[in-house]
Amino acid sequence: MLPEFGAPLRKEAHAFDGSDGGTILYFEWSTPLPLEARKKLCQILYKADEKPTGKDTNDECMLGDTWVMIWSFKKPLSKVKEAHQKYTFETVGREAQKWMEANPEKAKKFQQNAK
Repeated sequence: MLPEFGAPLRKEAHAFDGSDGGTILYFEWSTPLPLEARKKLCQILYKADEKPTGKDTNDECMLGDTWVMIWSFKKPLSKVKEAHQKYTFETVGREAQKWMEANPEKAKKFQQNAK
């Protein structure tokens, strides 16, 4: 998919059947992705540097420093896709909150830089 990122350390795919079906892909690398990773992935998915603003798409992505998650579904508003994204975003939020509570000084710096 993205040969310039190198071979992923881990690859997972979860496929869902039915009219709301699609696939969730997860890739993880042992080293940080290039700074332009999101832009390159968006060029593949959307033929643009970023996902079109305000437009629901069949394919959506989320990237971390060393991982990529792609939701690719038949319908942009698939109930399965929405449920998995809700779960994923809530999990990330909970983990971020735990990290902030465990690292209050760092969290304070991040919150100040975000403004």
